[in-house]
Amino acid sequence: MKPISPKNALAHIVDHKPLMMLNSGLLGTRYIMQLVALTNTNITTTGGTSLPTELWNKILGFALVDAQNSFCFVQGISLWESSIGKILHCRRINLEGGLLCGNLDCAEAVYVFEEFINKPNQRASPPFTMPTLQPCQGYGNTFDIPTTSADDNLPVDSACLFSNVTVPDVISRMEGGACSFCFGSRLFCPGCTGGRAQEFDVFMGCGVELACPLCIGIDFSLEHRAFLRTYYWDDPPEEKQKSIDDWLRQRMGELGY
Repeated sequence: MKPISPKNALAHIVDHKPLMMLNSGLLGTRYIMQLVALTNTNITTTGGTSLPTELWNKILGFALVDAQNSFCFVQGISLWESSIGKILHCRRINLEGGLLCGNLDCAEAVYVFEEFINKPNQRASPPFTMPTLQPCQGYGNTFDIPTTSADDNLPVDSACLFSNVTVPDVISRMEGGACSFCFGSRLFCPGCTGGRAQEFDVFMGCGVELACPLCIGIDFSLEHRAFLRTYYWDDPPEEKQKSIDDWLRQRMGELGY
């Protein structure tokens, strides 16, 4: 998934209404970061006193570490200009019925679900029951999310609104990491799945541990399999093994594992 920024086609988000993922637990901290990044005089006492930028950065750094993540789906409803930038008005969306992402059973199902997330108004003929979009009503279910010229200079981990959401993103952030393929281990033996590896086109010999195609990602699993096949009979060079280990560790970190 990718953070929403002023460079995104925000009008397209409102018109086509892809499902985006919002971390509502970061909204307040992110907003203050935006104000301070634009100019610290945006936040003053009634007497006009403002804190130095360095002190604000320390305070906000502590707030970011202590923030409680709370992810949900939202859709863009409207867009308007404000004194600090554009404001994207969003509504929380629940998915009613259908399979959890962690229970999808083949590569085709993953691709169809990701198409549904990014183009929910273009329904195909899926190989499973698709969920229904249920807009939430009432207090706490709408959000006004600023995008400013300072956003690109804010800490990466302060981003709170994301587009291009994938199945692994949903599994890790909204389904507690529950995965019916690897049962939460994130790695599996590709020769011992009773046919499930073939459904994701990641089958190979036993005796290795392969990245899970469902909760880590199909493309990642295929690339990892290519490495394991290359060095199936011989140990890889130390630097190549370190490189693949670091690559997997980075991917796990991106997903919060």
